[in-house]
Amino acid sequence: MNQIKQSKGFTIAGCLGLLTLTWIPAASYSDSLIESGQSSGQQAVITGACNIQRGQINLGPIALCQNSGNNLLMQQASPQGPIQSETIAITSSYGFINKINNRLQKLKDCSEDSEQKEGTKGKRRKDCRGRPGASGGGGAVDGYSFIGPFGVSISGGGGFGDQNDAGGQTGFKVDTQHFTGIADYTFNDQLIGGFSFGYQNSQRNFSLNSGTLNSDAYRFSPFLNFSPTPESYITLLGGYSRLEYDSTRSLSPAINPDSTKNATFSNATAKYGEDQFFASLGTGYTYRWEAWSLRGYARGDYSHTYIEGFTENGANVFKSGSSSPIGNVALNVNSQNFDSVTSTLGMEVSHAFSTPTIAAVVIPSLRAEWVHEYENGSRTVNSSFIGAQALGPITTAGPIRDWANLGVGLQMQFPQNLVGFLNYETLFIQNGSNQIVSGGLRMNF
Repeated sequence: MNQIKQSKGFTIAGCLGLLTLTWIPAASYSDSLIESGQSSGQQAVITGACNIQRGQINLGPIALCQNSGNNLLMQQASPQGPIQSETIAITSSYGFINKINNRLQKLKDCSEDSEQKEGTKGKRRKDCRGRPGASGGGGAVDGYSFIGPFGVSISGGGGFGDQNDAGGQTGFKVDTQHFTGIADYTFNDQLIGGFSFGYQNSQRNFSLNSGTLNSDAYRFSPFLNFSPTPESYITLLGGYSRLEYDSTRSLSPAINPDSTKNATFSNATAKYGEDQFFASLGTGYTYRWEAWSLRGYARGDYSHTYIEGFTENGANVFKSGSSSPIGNVALNVNSQNFDSVTSTLGMEVSHAFSTPTIAAVVIPSLRAEWVHEYENGSRTVNSSFIGAQALGPITTAGPIRDWANLGVGLQMQFPQNLVGFLNYETLFIQNGSNQIVSGGLRMNF
């Protein structure tokens, strides 16, 4: 992928003053300032800032045009927040779907019918049910026993990761916190239905001192889990997400050839929303031998996302030594639509241990997944300076098509049919990384 160009090119030598308007034929002039190797965002800002229009009132873009050779400033001026809202939309919805499916695929692990298969009645059944006389009758893998038809689980956690500058897009560091609640009801030996709710907060700090992008995601999803046989299952879920974004775009001071015309910029801020619909269909098979369990599974996920257009506030431009703005470089950013279709192939192995402690059963597990993206691709983001000309179209980087997840977990069965679980997951993806730690409790009644 192309890296973001930060080396300095040439600068306009006194061609335009911050307080004097000079009209220049737009297209040919801005084209002459674009350098080889600049990112799509850098080129778009130069195109917009330097396509000066006769009678233009907003002098802010002129300050940017005078610094067209400052590639760092041009990258900061591009709308990286709305460009990268896409990754939050897709990765956070995928994470939510993954959490729900990981819970659903274990719902039948310790029911009576799952233990009737020849060769699984001995140690597996004893460990799955817990110590003789344990309150509530024992436990289940990942905390799912069937003492009553109702089940409730809550979980929460957090993560951290980073993305390198790549593909012309600014890198970032990210911190997340999430909460998930699930309520389910067992209709019969084969069918379980329920409802899930998820919340995730993300804070992204862009590199190059470019600003921040924070988001709050709220997700709602009903689901069904059908077991054609004791060893197999089919899961189906669909739902709606609402995301609220809060972005800050920071620009470094502009250094012009004439030191008396240096400029500073205030931050640009914006709030905007997103609507998303998603669906998931998965299936899996579990092979059991004594206390061991080996599960293979496959899943397909789809999401459609609409990100609202918005207008920034702030981004005022000040002549050095003055407190009165001469213009601004705030942006109008158009709305965006995109689809994502992914497949997930995974395998999980676990082993149930009886213990003499308060945790009657302890079940460590190891899980590995491969994910492929089919649909989402590079797209064009259109924007314009407020009261001035449009930026050039910005072409986003193409998506990463393949990545992998590796996770370990520990489930603990406590008295009164209460189960605790801890999980750690790491993401293997080109130009980035992510680590997630979560824990929770489940009870049947």
